[in-house]
Amino acid sequence: MRCDITETAKILKRMEVPDWALDKTLLTYDVNLNNDGSVVEDIRRATDSRRNIGIICKQSGRGKTHLAVGALGRACWSHRGNAWDYLFTRADSAIRRIETAGIRLDEVMEHYTDREALVLDEVGRGFERGEYSKAVFQMLVGEAYDKGVHLIWTSPFEWLELKGLIDGATISRLEGRGTGLIIQLREGKRYKISQPDEVKLF
Repeated sequence: MRCDITETAKILKRMEVPDWALDKTLLTYDVNLNNDGSVVEDIRRATDSRRNIGIICKQSGRGKTHLAVGALGRACWSHRGNAWDYLFTRADSAIRRIETAGIRLDEVMEHYTDREALVLDEVGRGFERGEYSKAVFQMLVGEAYDKGVHLIWTSPFEWLELKGLIDGATISRLEGRGTGLIIQLREGKRYKISQPDEVKLF
């Protein structure tokens, strides 16, 4: 999809992508510092087929969120969707909002789960607050999965660590019952944004 930089930012803004991430598309991710260069193409293929995507790396600054935002934009374009039906949120922010929803619980849950695709950024952060936070996350992922939401998520924990934090049923839903794409980014230098001359590509 070819569109100018301003239009791309407008689309991502409707998905509640934060301002600091509005320039993050699959085209602007510099694959030279990560993996074998196939990561972006792997994400495109998984997104086009609506496979769940998990992006993991303990080190910050390696592009987990960048790739997740790029996948969200790609999902909207690939499935000819309305940008309002696609949502980006930090996992701990969603948990806190659900925890404090009170009588508005159904409305808040629908905000996250009545979507074509949902990015849950930084899965695992905030779980140290206790079992209740984990239970809320389990409920969120379970409802999203049951509604057929395309889940895209990132985590600063290793895969085995994440399995120790989250119950088996939720892990299974996050990875799409074994059909999803799990990407482990290498640690190393902080990645940089590649700057295309005129257009950005979902």
